[in-house]
Amino acid sequence: MDCSYRVRIGSKAICFCDRVVEASSLLTMFERGSTFPKAIYGPEGCGKTTLLKYLVHRVSEVDSAIAVYIDALKGNDPAEAVFSSVRATYEVASAIAVELPIGMALAEKVLQLFKRLHERISLRGKKVLLVVDDVYRAIGLESAERYTKSMYE
Repeated sequence: MDCSYRVRIGSKAICFCDRVVEASSLLTMFERGSTFPKAIYGPEGCGKTTLLKYLVHRVSEVDSAIAVYIDALKGNDPAEAVFSSVRATYEVASAIAVELPIGMALAEKVLQLFKRLHERISLRGKKVLLVVDDVYRAIGLESAERYTKSMYE
């Protein structure tokens, strides 16, 4: 059991466990490299967000990787809407997301985020993991196909 990642619930820090198969599959996909978007779905409260945050945490430990997590449902604070292994991501995200809710604005402007980030730091030779959490709930299922297709550009 990997207790290097803990989930905070109130004042307690609970060990993230029992998702070995899912976490291993996602890490393998990342290591092999894939340019295609992946959608992870399931009932509310089953642990999708925690699994994705764990994935970002693990990838952030790799020197040759950049991990960015965007919560499409967060509203006012870029520090709540974005987690990244690269400090410059917060500055770029704050400059891009001038409208509210910030998470939704960043989800819509994710390509612009990476173009500006590439201007600040070199992405050459690095693997990039982008997680946009709760994006389909934020934009609505009627826009899910359009959004997913835009990730192929």
